[in-house]
Amino acid sequence: MKTQIVTIFVAALLAGCATSLMTTPSGGPEVTINAPVAKVRARAINDMVNRGYTPTKTDGLNIIFEKDSTMMASAFFGSGYDLQARNRVKITLVDDGAGAVRVLCHGYIVGNPSSGFERENEITGSNKTFQEWLFTLHSECE
Repeated sequence: MKTQIVTIFVAALLAGCATSLMTTPSGGPEVTINAPVAKVRARAINDMVNRGYTPTKTDGLNIIFEKDSTMMASAFFGSGYDLQARNRVKITLVDDGAGAVRVLCHGYIVGNPSSGFERENEITGSNKTFQEWLFTLHSECE
């Protein structure tokens, strides 16, 4: 009986970790917006700040945001070195040279942030949420 419970638990855990590729060119959350890069960049930064994220890198076409993670995520991804895990969102802007911008977005839970022992763990379960946000960004910029 105990073996069956452990087997079911492990199977459920693995099924929850299974990722399905999205139907985008990169296989992840992305959208192409017909607007100037500066406009898309400014709108993305504003939206993420409104969601409680702090910009940690905003130079160039790569933008990175962070905020403290939940207590549950910190319990799993924190360590003796740093108990608090962080949520990190990376946005990449790709200028196509013809007036459109391809926006890619990925989320991570980070253990031991900003240290030599930092561990980034991609959160593929949030891809649908990121894609919905990208569609909103698209409608706000065009």
